[in-house]
Amino acid sequence: MKLPNYTWLILLAFAAASSSVAAEITGKVRDASGDSATVVIDGDAMPAVGDSVEIFFKLAGASEDVLVASGKVAAVEAKVVQVKIENATGMVAKDQVVRIKSAGVAKAPGQSPSRASSPSTKESANPIRGDWTFMAPDGTKVSFSFKEDGTVLWVVEEAQYAKTMIAKYRVDTSATPHVVEIFDLEETEMKGHVLHGIFELQSDGRLKLDLSQEENQAPRFTERETVLMSRATSPIVRPNKPAPPTPTASVAPTPYEAPTPDVASTPSPDEALITEAKQRYDRGDEAGAMEAIEKAIALNPKNASAYFWRGMWIRTKDAPAAIADFEKAMELDPSLKLQELIDAEKVAQKKERTKPTKGPTRAKTKRKP
Repeated sequence: MKLPNYTWLILLAFAAASSSVAAEITGKVRDASGDSATVVIDGDAMPAVGDSVEIFFKLAGASEDVLVASGKVAAVEAKVVQVKIENATGMVAKDQVVRIKSAGVAKAPGQSPSRASSPSTKESANPIRGDWTFMAPDGTKVSFSFKEDGTVLWVVEEAQYAKTMIAKYRVDTSATPHVVEIFDLEETEMKGHVLHGIFELQSDGRLKLDLSQEENQAPRFTERETVLMSRATSPIVRPNKPAPPTPTASVAPTPYEAPTPDVASTPSPDEALITEAKQRYDRGDEAGAMEAIEKAIALNPKNASAYFWRGMWIRTKDAPAAIADFEKAMELDPSLKLQELIDAEKVAQKKERTKPTKGPTRAKTKRKP
């Protein structure tokens, strides 16, 4: 049974680099200087040199902590860990929360076994576990429910159609960015395939998924293939809606199903520029992609697709301009269901303004109106 094109785009959001699940060790910053920090570990589980470290700042009024730095464990002595900071997006300070991902933990001298040494406890690193939803621009609602037993429920819902699939999954949070693997799909055209992708949790609580990963290639987030999924406010259900009717071989096609003339299949100049822009962006040529999309808008200011893609590519750099593009796309084509995306961007923009003043800010993207 063939599903909507955008549905397959979403399915390809998941990647696998390893089947292991790392344990999480927590602690607090005791002091920091330059590119190093001293951390005091909670409990008795100890990390190993080279383990991944993330340092968080608790933002007042926010449900999630804000990541301010990441790095690696440089040295371990008793319950004190020296951290080498490799990437800082804010100021590292005393008492900030530290989370260390460790594939194997040891016991601190003189301490009893800790819950963190067991991957079956709540400290096990599986941030993707739970229910997530995403609304595609065409109005398709896609939901994933990642269960504690390693199974995932995948639901695709349209106005008159719904499809449910069940598969297995595993995550690897020791990699940066995190990876997840979906396999053993019970049905659909993807049966027998392993699906790969990368993900990370955003400071506003959303799940960022990249949709263009391939096995044995370096992971890279691309704006075209990235979606932001929100926590579901209610459990994911298994809707029972019939699939759209498909014509049988004995039914003659109607005139509306007849092939269109070749001249009609030739894309218009602005559509050709949009296709070129997407191809450039996929190759990592962001400047060339923006140049092509600007030309498409100049050629046809009423092309909603051009505004949509421009908004997708600039939303991490210039949220207000991206929101304006999404609103313009909806104005030109009311069939585009972008309101949920617009609302989510407005919430993220508001949270961005409440972050501490020390740290990176979004760079404004210069572009034509």
